[in-house]
Order: sequence, then C-alpha cells, then structure tokens
Amino acid sequence: MTKNGDSAAPVPILLAVHKLNVGGNERDLAKLARYLDPARWQVHVAAFWPEGERRAELENAGIPILDLPVRSFRNRTAITGASLLRAYVRRHNIRLIQAFDPPTSTFLVPLGRLLGVP
Repeated sequence: MTKNGDSAAPVPILLAVHKLNVGGNERDLAKLARYLDPARWQVHVAAFWPEGERRAELENAGIPILDLPVRSFRNRTAITGASLLRAYVRRHNIRLIQAFDPPTSTFLVPLGRLLGVP
C-alpha cells in the first residue's frame, strides 16, 4: 500500500538459473516463481538453457522466460547474453535479480550491478 491507501504495482523481478531441468535449484526457482504473491511481485525467469522439465510449469503459470543463450563466458555468446539481459531489464523495469546457481551468479551479479539492479 502507498501512503494514500492505493495498492502499489507489483515489483518486476528476474529469477535466473542455468537450466530449467529437474534439480534442486531449478525446483526452488520454479516454486518461488509460482508462489510469490502476484499482487506484490511480477516474476520473470531467465535461463542459459531454457528448455527442460520446468519450462512448461512456468509457462502454464504465465511466467515469462528470457532465453540467455550464453554457452561460454569466453566467446561472443556472453556478449549476446549481456545485451539481451540489458534490453530485457530496461524493457520490463526489472528491480531485482536473483541468481540460483554459480553460472548465473557469475554472469548476472556483475551485470546487474552495472545496470544498477541489486
């Protein structure tokens, strides 16, 4: 609620994981994405490999999925992924990025800082 009693718009956030397969991090991301209060949070998901068992459940919940086709941090796919992330963060006004595993933490934390997103 805002000071004048109106409800605030949901905050856009981005949850990121390496792959959308079955696994602990993937399961945790999917559960969190589906169960966060949509009145407070507008959830987006990003993955380096967005195909997998968790994709359907996220899509069925209406959660948008960003494909960040980063295959290595030492080739052009990292630059492409950074460019896609920058555009997505700006277009959707993402206010928070949460990485769920080492590859996405290594990639997204520094980029989030550069973009001014905690």
